[in-house]
Amino acid sequence: MNRTSAGGPVGAPARALAALVTGLLVVLALLAAPGAQAQTEEPTQDPTDRACALARSLNAQARPQDARALVDEHRAAAAAHRRDCAPEYFEAQARTSLATIVTTLADDDALAPLRAQLADVCGTSADTRSEVLAACDVAVSAEQPMTWSEDVASSLAGFVERWAEPLRDLALAVVGFLAAVYVLARVQTRRLSPTRYAALARIGASRGGAKVAAGAVVLAATAAFVFLIVWAPRTSGDAPVIAAVAVVVLALTAWAVDRVARLLASSLRIAVTVRGADGKESTSATAHVIGILNELGAQGPRGAQFPRGTDVSALDTAVISALPAGAVAKLLLAVLHVLVPRAPWEVSIDEESVDRETVEVTHNGRSALVAVVDRDALGLRTPVLTASASPSAEVAVLPDLHRMSAALVLAKLHEVHRFPGLGGATNGLSVGFQTVATSDFARDYDAAAPLLARAVGLDSGNLAATLGLLHCRFRSASNAPDLSLYVDELTALLDRLEGLSEDDPAGAMLLTCRARLNRLVARINLAFADGSGTAAGLGCARELAKALVTDVDALVAAPEVPAENVTLLRAIARNARILMVVGTNGAPEPPLTPLEHHQAACHYATAPTPALERAVHHLRLAAAEPQLAAWRALDPQLEQFRRTDTYRAAFPPEKDEFFSLPGIARLKDGLTRLGITGERDLLAHSPAEVAQLLGTTSAVTGRLLALVRLVSQVPSDLHPWRYTIGSWVARTARPGLTRAELAEAVAEELAEELSAGEIAALQAWVRAGSCRRSDLADYLRAIT
Repeated sequence: MNRTSAGGPVGAPARALAALVTGLLVVLALLAAPGAQAQTEEPTQDPTDRACALARSLNAQARPQDARALVDEHRAAAAAHRRDCAPEYFEAQARTSLATIVTTLADDDALAPLRAQLADVCGTSADTRSEVLAACDVAVSAEQPMTWSEDVASSLAGFVERWAEPLRDLALAVVGFLAAVYVLARVQTRRLSPTRYAALARIGASRGGAKVAAGAVVLAATAAFVFLIVWAPRTSGDAPVIAAVAVVVLALTAWAVDRVARLLASSLRIAVTVRGADGKESTSATAHVIGILNELGAQGPRGAQFPRGTDVSALDTAVISALPAGAVAKLLLAVLHVLVPRAPWEVSIDEESVDRETVEVTHNGRSALVAVVDRDALGLRTPVLTASASPSAEVAVLPDLHRMSAALVLAKLHEVHRFPGLGGATNGLSVGFQTVATSDFARDYDAAAPLLARAVGLDSGNLAATLGLLHCRFRSASNAPDLSLYVDELTALLDRLEGLSEDDPAGAMLLTCRARLNRLVARINLAFADGSGTAAGLGCARELAKALVTDVDALVAAPEVPAENVTLLRAIARNARILMVVGTNGAPEPPLTPLEHHQAACHYATAPTPALERAVHHLRLAAAEPQLAAWRALDPQLEQFRRTDTYRAAFPPEKDEFFSLPGIARLKDGLTRLGITGERDLLAHSPAEVAQLLGTTSAVTGRLLALVRLVSQVPSDLHPWRYTIGSWVARTARPGLTRAELAEAVAEELAEELSAGEIAALQAWVRAGSCRRSDLADYLRAIT
């Protein structure tokens, strides 16, 4: 759907027409300027005639005193004669004197001696003073002085008439010349674009000097143009000289066009407009999109394990603007933008509904991207988890479509300017899925993983999304096969990042450091999960940690590394320093973040001389991050620590309840309606009654009642754990399993929940009685 929204960027035909009209105006100005200048120069060649004409005009306007002042000023000039403009001066003096005399007469009869003079000066023989004053068309200045507004208007009119009017045509020619320079520079800008980000950064460092240089060249070209149109009409047909001056003017103009074009091409400016479903511009939505663009492209890299959003920071020097809020300002800018675009990049987003919007991006007036962002087509219906809990369907918070639109814009900017930090991505939708997954679903790995998988599927070169997908996939890996596979996948990713370092050294460097940190953590977990070569595995991990710390410290000290990357690199170095002492009694780097506190707890819990209380302290601080609180129960490095009384006292294991028993959970609603909430309530009914009440078969009812009977017979000292024990027996029991085998499995399966004394008591209960006469034997027979 290729369309231009109302009030959006002006199309190419409109710009071509505007350029043609501008060119015609310039040509007309050039043709009219010499003649107009010649016409305006003629009066200035005879200042006396001009002064006399102005004096006559002032007399006609009933301003004889101004006429006298004008003539006096002219006569005071060095080149003027004191007898210049005598008739006009005498007329002004006569009008003023007669008006003064007439107003001082006692009555109208006293006018008789003055009739002859009145007839000569004013052309009237009036009988009354009012008729005389009207006929002479003068006002008594002494009695009726001009107001301040009339005085200002008179002065302004005199200024315009004396100075502005002669320069009007010349000013029009200069304005036309400058407009032509700008239009030609805009055309030249299209040829110069795109400008790579490396060149933009280099030019931006000396942009102030470039502006001064471009202004000086434009000023010189304008001065040469003015000299040509003022001087050429005065020559007496000296064509070679005129041609030489014209060539100089054209050369300066071409130079000015080139300088202005390069200045415009090196400007990273983005204009954003967002319109609601009603077609009106939404100031809040525009600000929201600008904020997301800044978040994705100007805040620098985030996330020590994988990128949160993107690693692009190039937009920190860009000017991202919106239309002003005032209606008058919008109208003036709309008129101005007919010839002058708002910015080289213009982004227009039309919200058709809450689930659909259209994105249009133009670059220097040409369409660069048109895309439709549809929630259903993109599969963005998964609710976003809030801080408190998962939202219900009525209050579900869905992913932000503006984030996807902003990602499309950022990908298009990267396509033209080659920003560092996108991790090899070239597809806008892939970048969009990655940013939504790592922003809106930053705390919901289960929902983020499918989006990251789609990002990698759309663009296999998006290595940032690949790293995030591996983290989500293996974040809960606690067994040796999964951890070994994770290490292999990260090793393969590091090989691919070596190729990316040629095109995007800065972005590949950050991803490489993250991947090495993740591989280091996976190797440590693998050493504890495997158990066979813990010492050797930990020694190898410490060597990897030392190498990572050395490399990261060198990067931090390197002057060419951007300042916005240093913060992330230092966080990676802190993590690596903590892991560098794993398996030793050394003191780790003081932790700052929840992840670092978790790593410190692992160190203290697994050191040759464990400091269990310190481990508990750091685990409690790490629990501020919900994912780390959940990982505490799965981390293979903490497996032995979880079996200690210190850990169980600090983090009591959760006990199962009646409705968590296998087979009971799916019948919870029916049992609750019948008032059955515990094992005693269920055992009060016969098997036939239970089968009838629940609508199940006799075989299912028999196994269910056997499990409930076993739970009710757990020894009293193990009573708080009866449901946990029942669930474990139901999961472990199989045909042919003996009570001795089950007793041996207790220490391995329930070591993190039960203390050593409770494990011994449970083993004794499992072995108690004969193979035919025991609680456990009855249950095993019932399920087989």
